[in-house]
Amino acid sequence: MKKFDFFWMKRWSLIEFFIGAYKVKKFVEVGTFNADIGKRILKEKTIKLDFYLMIDKDIKKLCYDLQKDHPEVKIIKALSSIAANELDDGSMDLIFIDGDHTYEGCKSDIVLYTPKLKKGGWMLIHDVHKGGGGAFPGVERSVKELWGDDYYFIPDESPNSARGIAFKQF
Repeated sequence: MKKFDFFWMKRWSLIEFFIGAYKVKKFVEVGTFNADIGKRILKEKTIKLDFYLMIDKDIKKLCYDLQKDHPEVKIIKALSSIAANELDDGSMDLIFIDGDHTYEGCKSDIVLYTPKLKKGGWMLIHDVHKGGGGAFPGVERSVKELWGDDYYFIPDESPNSARGIAFKQF
């Protein structure tokens, strides 16, 4: 696991950082559910995305409400394994995975969505528990199996939290 310059950061703040620092124009959120991230990153209207895709099999009304005010927001109500077919390889700048938290589901999302990233693009995976365990051991296992120690980790809940976000540039 690699060190990153931030001590800790909430997931939406980290996404905002990536969008600004890496000039992200195309962003995919796998596992949207209630549009929590979209509401937070788009509320100030300072974030300018050309394309923001929300994927979840259980899209809530809040996602559609967000889409009304933001034409760049697209929604796919489907399993992430099916929705991946809608994206061209090498087309996305940033992908945030917070979907199926089982080992099989998370591993499938990483494998299916990695080719969708442009060269230099970033993948972020939420609910990784540093040192294993936690509420979602399958997420940690799939990250370790596919990325080894070649990723960054930042706590999400508090500076001392073991739960956080794993991320890697491709």
